[in-house]
Amino acid sequence: MWRLTYSIPIWIFMLVLMVPLYLLGWILVPIAAVCGAYQETGVIEGLIIKRYYHFTWRWMWLWDNWEDGIANATYVKFNSMFMKIVYWSCFRNPINNMRATPYLSCKVNPERVNFIGRIDGFDRITRADADGREYYIRQFDTKIPQRFFAWQSIWHSNYYKQFVWGGELWRFWIGSAKIYPDDIWRQDFGYRKMGTTAFVQFKRVQ
Repeated sequence: MWRLTYSIPIWIFMLVLMVPLYLLGWILVPIAAVCGAYQETGVIEGLIIKRYYHFTWRWMWLWDNWEDGIANATYVKFNSMFMKIVYWSCFRNPINNMRATPYLSCKVNPERVNFIGRIDGFDRITRADADGREYYIRQFDTKIPQRFFAWQSIWHSNYYKQFVWGGELWRFWIGSAKIYPDDIWRQDFGYRKMGTTAFVQFKRVQ
């Protein structure tokens, strides 16, 4: 309990720090989009060439997205590039590169991860690393009610709770870094491989 107590002020501090950066993004991102301060890059993944867009102004690093780029039509379709950029980089994934910014983010280290809480439904699954070599990890079920508090250091921790409300499964998740219990076995961190930072999430899971 004492770890959770001292973690809460850190979470609040980090989230408060993000507010002005988030609001600033609603000014800078549209300006960069209007000025055409972005370029297309192609990434070859297997037999597919995936195209991404990134800002060309270096000082726009915080509002860029190293993984998916600054424009993505996966969730909402827009005809104009301007709206694609504003939606993805201001609304859907604001200040996304903060998760890869030194001193503002955390790189998960499996050897330092600890957790407490009720974790159900651990499954042994097969994954492949960047070289195609298979390995096994244990991954917990994210579609059932459960809760945990996980941490890596005094500065990096999170609280996760899934619960049934109104006959539906909901999730409340908050912290200074996204750290899962199964990170103690993980080799591939996916979207967190460059780091993770403060966040708050309240959503219907199913």
